Amino acid sequence: MKRTIKLALLSMTLCLSAQVIKADGILLSWSARDVPGLTEESFNAAKALGADEIPGKNLTVGSWPEAFLLMVAANQHKEEKPLLKALIMQITNKAKVDLKATNRLIIWERITSGEIQFEGKGYQVTDDLFTVGGRANWMLRNLTKKNFGYIRPNAADEDLTKLQQIWLRWLGGEQVEDVPEKYVSSKKGLEEVRSPEAIEALIVSLKPAPPKEKLTLDCLKRLYKLDKLPDDPDSPAALCNPDKYAHIYLATVTETKDKHDYSWWNSWWAKNKSNLKLNQEKGEFEVKPNP
Repeated sequence: MKRTIKLALLSMTLCLSAQVIKADGILLSWSARDVPGLTEESFNAAKALGADEIPGKNLTVGSWPEAFLLMVAANQHKEEKPLLKALIMQITNKAKVDLKATNRLIIWERITSGEIQFEGKGYQVTDDLFTVGGRANWMLRNLTKKNFGYIRPNAADEDLTKLQQIWLRWLGGEQVEDVPEKYVSSKKGLEEVRSPEAIEALIVSLKPAPPKEKLTLDCLKRLYKLDKLPDDPDSPAALCNPDKYAHIYLATVTETKDKHDYSWWNSWWAKNKSNLKLNQEKGEFEVKPNP
């Protein structure tokens, strides 16, 4: 029988949570145990992969657990230049899959598109892990602790080529500066939700949907033996509803502190999305009318 991965075996993979580089982060809580279906056998098999096998495996990834295990494999060979170059050459590959088993994975644009169900917390990645190039850049950033830019959904070909050339210059020994963070604030905490992409995704996540209802009901039954959300909004069981988190995050990173439903927020976004500016001291996006 397959066993759940022991904590001792996670020492290396947990670098993803303990030493997360900028642009990736842990929203509230996450560990490798939240990745669906990980076993000691799959973990050890990933560690045993050769560096020359990893780029080929990246072409066939179909789930979040597969992508995670590929990072485990790559971490064994992070100093090997042939692997780094092979990943760099994949940056321009825009081939996309419908990534499966995305439990507690947060890619804001894929939440907005409905391809990931927001759960209120998890591992947030700025690169698009649904594409070959996005996974390659994600691995490169984590392996090297360098950040020359991100691969977002619908990235332009010329931008991918430019990013690839920057990585090649760095691999050749040239000194290349990391890209500066776009939304920097003196307010600490919840950096993962401090972007327009996050705000849009949080708003979309408030829309009623069967997958969210199922997620909420499963949580209520599993943790609290309940068949519906409690009437008391302060009950711990209320946190089974991801909307509870979304409301808190939206109140934290915008000027709007009152609780509103999806329809209200959707109208707010349509009206104000082009005029949002980060107040760095407050860590809030404020609506600034065009001059």
